[in-house]
Amino acid sequence: MIRIKYLLTIVFATLSISAFGQKINWGLKFGGGIANQSVKNNDIIATNSTITLNVGGFVNYNLPGQWALQSGLGISNKGAEIVEDGITTTPKITYLDVPLNIAKKFNFPGLGMYYFGAGGYAARALSGKYKFETPNSVSSEKLEFGNGADVKREDYGLNFTTGLELNNHLLFDIRYELGLNDISTQPQKDTGTSYIHNRLLTVSLGYIFK
Repeated sequence: MIRIKYLLTIVFATLSISAFGQKINWGLKFGGGIANQSVKNNDIIATNSTITLNVGGFVNYNLPGQWALQSGLGISNKGAEIVEDGITTTPKITYLDVPLNIAKKFNFPGLGMYYFGAGGYAARALSGKYKFETPNSVSSEKLEFGNGADVKREDYGLNFTTGLELNNHLLFDIRYELGLNDISTQPQKDTGTSYIHNRLLTVSLGYIFK
């Protein structure tokens, strides 16, 4: 099981690249996204997307041939709107995300650099809640983590990214996370849920400190 200490180990290991004299850029970014979940349960009528926010710091390790390693730490929200007969449940989970991508960059003279890349991410849930809506009521409760609770705490999967690094240090970043870890727990499986996988598309604006 992936723990947060292993996530941080990935970041610190990547930092060691600086010892070889490679140029390092770092920055901050903030944006919004569309979250959803792939859920297998015969009682579910539909799963709809929800709007989320994300914020974080990033580091680029520029390699020869206009390649780069991208990593960082971020806070992201994930979840979905799950529609069943007579009730709509919306889980909202806040994660600490650690991505690690390899990206290829291309010069745009007078503008900056375009990049695209792929890799993986690992995440650990920090907090969460359920929102319940019926035709006659709206309520919420705290979401509990663990294999015997509401959802598993750890999440990991594939990560795809593209964007622009402008000459004025602004960054436009688009990222998609494809969750591979089944975050459903044993109580959920006992009531008919086969799996739950996170999905997240984010669009962010950032600033690069060079």
